[in-house]
Amino acid sequence: MVARGSGRTLGIAAACTAFVMGGVGLAHLWRGIEVGVLMGDPAAVLDAPFYLGAVTLLRTTVLAMAAGGCLTAAWALRGRRDRNTEFVGVLGLGMAVLVLDDKFQGHEAVLGNIAGVPEAITFTAMGAVAVAVVVRYAEVVRARPDAWAAPIAIALFAASAVVDRSGHPWLNNVVETTLEVAGITALAVFGARAGLALLQQAPARNTDTCTCAVR
Repeated sequence: MVARGSGRTLGIAAACTAFVMGGVGLAHLWRGIEVGVLMGDPAAVLDAPFYLGAVTLLRTTVLAMAAGGCLTAAWALRGRRDRNTEFVGVLGLGMAVLVLDDKFQGHEAVLGNIAGVPEAITFTAMGAVAVAVVVRYAEVVRARPDAWAAPIAIALFAASAVVDRSGHPWLNNVVETTLEVAGITALAVFGARAGLALLQQAPARNTDTCTCAVR
């Protein structure tokens, strides 16, 4: 049992590693992108101070941790198939999308520069999806003690998007980032609490059974 489980875990790790490194190889062969640029730390590649983008890294880390907690909780209790579990899973997926967008400049570089989609359309679509999720799971959100955190987080993100369109350096660097950090923190705390609350509803397992299974 232990050997089989370890083999499965290592197999997944090997597959993920092969996928990432294969992507690096394709990018180098297809686009001529230097391997060191793809694999190196941004601060090291640019020969910049270690604190380069510290606020961005911090907010992304916080959001990624909350997303992982929600997805783990939803997966652990996937057999329940109730609205609460479904909401936590959707919330985790949404936060994961925000993490990927932030790390890979999805709405700026990928959709904006490569696909030619204006940021205004992207922001509007993201806001519409967020509102639709809150409306669909309104009864779940209202039942939570921190129910107002979700709409407030959406409002903060919307405000940061409006400020982003101003083009003013000080507004973009200070006000927009402050609104984003506040929105991400509110969403991350809301998501983390929702995931923990879901896990607390999980039935306790028989420790004797678990011990026998490991043996």
